[in-house]
Order: sequence, then C-alpha cells, then structure tokens
Amino acid sequence: MARFGSAAEASTATAGAAALMAAPTLPRERRKGESTVRYDLRPFLAALDVVPSGDGRLVIRMTLRHDPERGVGRPDEVLAALAEQLGTASLRPEHLVRESLVLADPPRDEPAKRVAGRRPLPERGPAPRR
Repeated sequence: MARFGSAAEASTATAGAAALMAAPTLPRERRKGESTVRYDLRPFLAALDVVPSGDGRLVIRMTLRHDPERGVGRPDEVLAALAEQLGTASLRPEHLVRESLVLADPPRDEPAKRVAGRRPLPERGPAPRR
C-alpha cells in the first residue's frame, strides 16, 4: 500500500492502474550490481487498485507475486511503471506499507499442475471416514 497525492487525481490514477493490469507485458530494467537486468514486471503484478482515502489523498494497493526462480515484484517498480503510464516523472509515496505476505496461491478446484522438476501436490479428496 502506498499513500500519496490528492483525491482529485484519483480518476487519472485509476485509469493508469487499469491500463497496467490490462497490459500483456510491462518491460522494466533494474540495476543489479554493475549491470542492468531486463525483465517483465507484469507476471509479478496480481492486483493494482487506486482508492481515495478519507484525508484527501490516494491509496494505491497492490498485490505482488514472488517466484523462487524468477524473483519478486517490487513496489517501487510498480510505482515507477504507474508514473510512466501517467506521464509523470515519479510517484513519491508518503508511506509504503506491507500489509501481508502471500507465499502461495490459494488452492484451486482444479488438479495440481506439474512444475518443472517437481512432483505435483496430491489432489485432495474427501476426508477419510473413521
């Protein structure tokens, strides 16, 4: 969650967030040591919402994914992508707050899919009767 700006900018920021969520890719570059790493931010961005707060500012809520092989989505990169979408130099939040950390997707009603090199989790059936 990031809090910044004024509620008057809410509709513009909401449209920008929707455009990021609709984008098939979000190419980004990040400095890592002395090199530059290119990556796609979009797979790490699960949700992005802009909500006016009661004090006349905006709250940006984002849900980011972590992948043990590909890395993690970073809030500062999402804010930078949103700033670019809005045509502004940067968005400087007053506060960045991690509200929770999700380490796995919620269970789905479909069978487990095989991940490269790993055995799938067993499917859950009805609880055994005693």
